Amino acid sequence: MEANRRQHRMARAIRDIVSEAIMSEISDPRLTGLVTITDIELSPDLRYASIYIRCFGTKDAAAKKKSFLAIEHSRGYIQTKLASELNVRFCPVITFYEDEKQEKVEKMMRLIEEVSKDFKQTEESEDSEQLS
Repeated sequence: MEANRRQHRMARAIRDIVSEAIMSEISDPRLTGLVTITDIELSPDLRYASIYIRCFGTKDAAAKKKSFLAIEHSRGYIQTKLASELNVRFCPVITFYEDEKQEKVEKMMRLIEEVSKDFKQTEESEDSEQLS
């Protein structure tokens, strides 16, 4: 229970520090739109942190990829800032990942809508055949 609480507390601190660094301190021209941290997963010993980010504000996949690369390129700076601001013995080693959960959810919702439309059309055609 205590380890879980420590992980949540550490994840909040990491989120705050990394968000501040990305939004106000990194001045890379490749970084466009809004970048948000969607999730942080910490190892049980708090030595490794997986940070999931999502880029908003642009529909262009190439621009999103460039923004992610800009953040990945700044990983060393962000790691150093994290180490200086966290008051812990060992600073977690951070790794950035693109969060693709939202795209998967949207794709599944589109598929469900298509199946629902097909089902309704099939049901309506069967009903009209029975009335004839």
